[in-house]
Amino acid sequence: WSFTAFAQTQDGEPKFHFGVKVAPGVSWLKSDNSGENNATLNDGSLLRLSYGFITDFRISSNYTFSTGVDINYEGGKLKRQPTADTLLNQKQRLQYIEIPLTIRLNTNRIGYLKYYFQAGLAPGINIRANYDATKVNTKNNFEIDDTNKDDIKDINTFNLSMIIGAGVNYNLSGSTDLLLGLTFHNGLLDVTDKDASNEALKGSKLKSNLVSLNVGILF
Repeated sequence: WSFTAFAQTQDGEPKFHFGVKVAPGVSWLKSDNSGENNATLNDGSLLRLSYGFITDFRISSNYTFSTGVDINYEGGKLKRQPTADTLLNQKQRLQYIEIPLTIRLNTNRIGYLKYYFQAGLAPGINIRANYDATKVNTKNNFEIDDTNKDDIKDINTFNLSMIIGAGVNYNLSGSTDLLLGLTFHNGLLDVTDKDASNEALKGSKLKSNLVSLNVGILF
């Protein structure tokens, strides 16, 4: 998984790195119309687990172009009050394929460690969406529960996030590094379709945010 035999920089570091990662994290949906009447609001976060492949191309001794393919699990808890007597709570789950396009600024190696700061963009495609919802009418005393309902038609296919992260590379041996870092995905686009029929998403403007702990191996 490494081209170190024929592609090294002057400091002996490989020009190419390939690897895998897992990224447990916390995701939430930020409402952009929270000031409107009967708006859907953020009601909490969800624990999510993402994973993916890493491909690094060293531009210079301190700069790396880092990309790959990520499978990101995102979402959040939502609440809405459609009428004075009705309360709606929903757990919205989303899944994306993303291709991060980032620049990583690395320090020189200090012992076995290199510290880094990372920034860039991550275009993504939605591949799955489902939710659990509870609707309660306090006046008529009834409750409706929906579990694991598919609503991919109510989610925009394309998404775009800004990535900011920092962490360390720990050299295990040769060209093999352990990657540890924190990454923040700041959603830039509304994830909901303008014609969404799901009551919690109808007329809503929601952006998906994710904070994750990245643990990876670079070969």
